[in-house]
Amino acid sequence: MKQDPAVGLLVKVCDFPAMVHIASQCGMDFLFYDLEHGMISDQRLLDLILLGNAIGISSLVRVPQLARKDISRTLDEGAAGIMVPMIENP
Repeated sequence: MKQDPAVGLLVKVCDFPAMVHIASQCGMDFLFYDLEHGMISDQRLLDLILLGNAIGISSLVRVPQLARKDISRTLDEGAAGIMVPMIENP
């Protein structure tokens, strides 16, 4: 476990594989993909997660909606973690 704080990058629009390499070379520990407000396609997200996993940079994903299908698919694609939107406290 690292003693230093983790450093990451929020990604909403940029979906180029080079961005994953650049983030890794800049010392980022993770990339946080926002599918709720962003414009990254499912196929491109899979490619970015697989690339990140291959070079050692974790992927966290805010899924587009509170739906089992979205959560399961994102975890199956290899995301290290997810953020689920639209959670309400009673």
